[in-house]
Amino acid sequence: MTEFVRITKAEEIESLVNEFLPTLPHLLKKIDSVSEFAEKLSKFAWVVVVKKKNENASMMVFYSNDLETKCGYFTLLATKPEFRRQGLIKSLFEFGFNQMKKDGMKKARLEVDSDNTRARNLYEKMGFLFECES
Repeated sequence: MTEFVRITKAEEIESLVNEFLPTLPHLLKKIDSVSEFAEKLSKFAWVVVVKKKNENASMMVFYSNDLETKCGYFTLLATKPEFRRQGLIKSLFEFGFNQMKKDGMKKARLEVDSDNTRARNLYEKMGFLFECES
């Protein structure tokens, strides 16, 4: 059974991010402190974890609060290797898109490293279009 759980406390988010860091090596290049990052996420983002057999299998972070542009933003996606190829990211995207729609968002964006072809292929299958490469 797959269970979606929203995490809202900064300490729990910090622990979750640390748990998934081996699958997110690029994250440490983008943030100064996991603790400060977790604090920001607790205030402004949706942090959702998928549990399989009572274990954290996959996670997603997204923002659904830009009422001016009405654009949601997926910022962090990760699945532990032993849980890959089970459709968890697709399920998380569906969850995220549904929540964004409830929150009044009209479109969604995400960033992906141009050399991350596996992720790019997945996002293209999810309907994302690439605007530019850097």
